[in-house]
Amino acid sequence: MPVFNVVGIREKSGRAMRKTYRGFDEAEVRELALHRDGLIAKWIEQHPYKPATDAQKQRLCQLGYRFDSGLNVKEAGDLLRTLLAGDQPAEQQLLVYARQLRVETTTYVGKKRLYDVIFRKLLQPGNEQQLVAWFTFQVYRTLAVNDNRAIISGPEHVVIQRIAQYLLRDGEVMAAIRQYKTGREWVRFGHFIDSKGQVQRGGRMETVAYRRATACFEKAFTEIPLLRPPVCSDAGSASISASLLTSLLPETDRNIHHRTLESLKAS
Repeated sequence: MPVFNVVGIREKSGRAMRKTYRGFDEAEVRELALHRDGLIAKWIEQHPYKPATDAQKQRLCQLGYRFDSGLNVKEAGDLLRTLLAGDQPAEQQLLVYARQLRVETTTYVGKKRLYDVIFRKLLQPGNEQQLVAWFTFQVYRTLAVNDNRAIISGPEHVVIQRIAQYLLRDGEVMAAIRQYKTGREWVRFGHFIDSKGQVQRGGRMETVAYRRATACFEKAFTEIPLLRPPVCSDAGSASISASLLTSLLPETDRNIHHRTLESLKAS
């Protein structure tokens, strides 16, 4: 969490005071100073993060990354974790949403890691509506197969919010949502092909939460056809045929995946 120097006036005594606080941003620190110490902030300055360490720079060089000399220690840490995990950088939209949730991050954070952080944040008490809305939006993204032409572009969309309000009242749905172990499971549900052409398995689609969210979308698409994603299957899975999945699997692995592929065919 960033560190801020605050100079202000004590509310009761009128005396000048200087103090250090940790907070997400200036607004949070200003409120913290007032409620904790009765300090009316007049001047706030954030401590800059320390530059990337020599060890971080050396490791980045070993990984073949030409780093910006202006990287600070937090940015370098996020970048190293992203590279070592083989992760993809988080999109701008995801970074904006994380900031709305007051999640501290950098532009170098990996997508999967940020999904995990957001998931842990939303599991905290009091965030139930946002948790269900985030889950519901990820179901829609799977239905849309990440098509950029999809009308719904974020969890704040009125359709997402209305479906989330409905699902929030369903105890079985809430229990099923909390049974997912990591946020990265919600990057995509079911089987999909990643940017390297590899078959990956995302979050489980057989849960009560996924099935009921999908049913809500099917009803919404019927009532408002314009909402239907340009690419959408009836079962809500990514539109990858079983034959295509099979062709990408090594011969020795095809029997292992037989049951999964058959279930995709059935859907």
